[in-house]
Amino acid sequence: MNLDQLNQVQELTRYHLNSGFPFSVTPRNFIPEKKIKKVEKKPNAFRVYSHIFTKTMQMHDISLPQHPQQKHILRSVINSAWRNESVYTKQICQNISDEAYKELKYNPSFLI
Repeated sequence: MNLDQLNQVQELTRYHLNSGFPFSVTPRNFIPEKKIKKVEKKPNAFRVYSHIFTKTMQMHDISLPQHPQQKHILRSVINSAWRNESVYTKQICQNISDEAYKELKYNPSFLI
């Protein structure tokens, strides 16, 4: 992924967060797989951003890494993008996270 693609994905991620998602999203998408079995299943804002970021990449045919070392690089790219995001975007992610948590709390069928 080059810098232009990264900037494009960041812009599109912001757009999707502000205007709705053109792909299906459920509260379960915002919980890391390893935590699904644990008692506390609370999504967080970064997980929301990370999920939307990778979905945006897939939607625009930007290849996702398959090799473990490349996945580490993608995580670093997403972490860097998250750190550079505005407070407004982070607040949107937090609001989505809070809503997802409420849905999971009152409708555990999302975890199946």
